[in-house]
Amino acid sequence: MQQVVTLRDVCAAAGVSTYTGSRALNGHHGVAEKTRQRVLKVAAEFGYVPNQHAKNLKTPNNKTVAVLTANMANQYYAVLVSGIETILDAEGYNCVTMDSVLAGRYSQAREDRFVSAIMAQRVAA
Repeated sequence: MQQVVTLRDVCAAAGVSTYTGSRALNGHHGVAEKTRQRVLKVAAEFGYVPNQHAKNLKTPNNKTVAVLTANMANQYYAVLVSGIETILDAEGYNCVTMDSVLAGRYSQAREDRFVSAIMAQRVAA
């Protein structure tokens, strides 16, 4: 099993503090370009992927929108979700969808689980 690379790992290898490394990776000002490039290079080499959950604790602007549909087999919902995704993508948001109908049957329990999960994730909408 491969170990997850953390921000701390990247920063240690790049020889910078986690504060500087975070600012470099997020494109914030106040980081020398040479330092930013070194951090980005190490992150790429290590295959670093930011921890979105940790990021959301610090800055709660989650870029995910959840859409619960009544029946994706209905063409109306497919077109609707496609339009929503097009607009969200242009604004840099992700879209998570779920259908409350599974195998042709509506499930209140399935719908409730999805709503609970998206609320726990603190999605944008």
